[in-house]
Amino acid sequence: MNDYTCTCACGCENLSGEYVCRNCKTGLCKTNAAYVLITCNDGKLEGVMAEIGNLDNIKEVQETCGAYDIIAKIESITSKQLEKFIVHKIRNLANVRSAMTLHCKPTM
Repeated sequence: MNDYTCTCACGCENLSGEYVCRNCKTGLCKTNAAYVLITCNDGKLEGVMAEIGNLDNIKEVQETCGAYDIIAKIESITSKQLEKFIVHKIRNLANVRSAMTLHCKPTM
């Protein structure tokens, strides 16, 4: 079973990991996405935002008000790659105190 699905109407099962549909060459195969709510150490917000913004797979980074300091949108081809990225890249940053992941449900 693949971790991503083709968004075009050709009905292919794209297992190649490519973004463009192999059959019709027009549909885009979906990626897995997640939002990560991040709390960082006091006074380290700007540095953490800059570090996160420079990572591959990061599509958006925003400062927030409330219980969390930062929200980041991450995309990856497979859910396993997404999980590895969050664990090894986000949670291992020096001034990240906590990170809660909201895995997005794929939609058409």
